[in-house]
Amino acid sequence: MPKKKSDAAVASEIEVKKTVRATARKAKETANDAAAMAKEEIKDAAAVTEIEVKKNVRAAGRKVKETVDDVVKETKRAVNKATLDVIIESPLGGAISTDEIAKKIPKGCSAVYVRVDENKLYWVKGDDTGSVDMWE
Repeated sequence: MPKKKSDAAVASEIEVKKTVRATARKAKETANDAAAMAKEEIKDAAAVTEIEVKKNVRAAGRKVKETVDDVVKETKRAVNKATLDVIIESPLGGAISTDEIAKKIPKGCSAVYVRVDENKLYWVKGDDTGSVDMWE
């Protein structure tokens, strides 16, 4: 005949089962909390990574803009050096500037030759050539 468990043993067994269940429930809650925290950390890490990428892209864009601005400044300096204001004075009297010469010759000319002793501007435009009086 099997022995009957005492009330104390049954109560103890019930307490152990309660403790095991409570511990299992607590472990599950802890695991769920850890999983939730991990998800949040991953989201935060993704957000931080996205922010860092955006910062790096903006920095690279600023660097490109600075480089372009530097090139534009240097080009403007070179153009300003190349555009020298020249005044041509004739021994026959009168003076003419490069702007005034440009207004007298056809648009698109590649060269102009000034002959003050003849009062002439000789110009070249492609295969065409011609002349115009400096002072009319």
